[in-house]
Amino acid sequence: MSPRRHFLSPIVLAVVIVLAAAHSSAAQQLTLTPYKASGTYGVGEKVGWSANLSPGSAPTGVYTYTIKKNNQDVIKTGNLDLATGHATIEVTLDEPAMVYVQISTPGGSGPGSTGSIAVGAAVAPEKLLPSVPRPADFDRFWDSKIRMLKTIPENTVLTSSDSGQPDVDYATIRMDHINGTHVYGQLAKPRHDGKLPALVIFQWASPPYPLQKNWVTDRAAEGWLTLNIEPHDVLPDQPPTYYSLLPQELKNYQLIGQDDRDKCIWLTTVPSIT
Repeated sequence: MSPRRHFLSPIVLAVVIVLAAAHSSAAQQLTLTPYKASGTYGVGEKVGWSANLSPGSAPTGVYTYTIKKNNQDVIKTGNLDLATGHATIEVTLDEPAMVYVQISTPGGSGPGSTGSIAVGAAVAPEKLLPSVPRPADFDRFWDSKIRMLKTIPENTVLTSSDSGQPDVDYATIRMDHINGTHVYGQLAKPRHDGKLPALVIFQWASPPYPLQKNWVTDRAAEGWLTLNIEPHDVLPDQPPTYYSLLPQELKNYQLIGQDDRDKCIWLTTVPSIT
């Protein structure tokens, strides 16, 4: 196993464990329990979940499911027959892959809706391989970008404001980044001197949105020096209108520079090369 594949395995398994855990929806009174609590299966092994309605409840409509391999290729669809209050979802794969299941309940059908439930599993994740060959100059390219980043002084600017919590200091932070861009975030610390354990939170991407102050102040109240990084080159603490009026191009950030690796958005989207 290459070092890179070995490094990725704990991350993959952590995601699988979260998705594989028994999932319940109070609104729909449906509980899904994986056949294996770990969420990991072998090639050719049956991957599955038991779906159960709460005792005394009855299905209020049709429950459908879609199973995707690597969240791309649809490999199975069907309905859950919950007339008896119990049903199963099963699939078998003959190759290493991630398994993603989207269940549409009578309350809705879209991902993220109150009527949508997602569960997942992994088939031989330690044997997953890159989907495309590694570019010959991969290391050389990224090493050059890291060297470029290290030549740029941070020029850190902290702007303090009320933390909203006793004994916690709070500030927004701005640092210089490559290509004239900036890194923004928020910082909170317990209001006492001495060494502190540190926690860095790299925010998920998606179109730009404000950082919530309690994401760092709650951790600081527990004793952590906490830094939370905004993924885009935008201010982290503005009202909703600021983010709604940002250029449409930034809201579709994943398309920026997609055909030019030297202009690609991932060069400046934190934590791409931090």
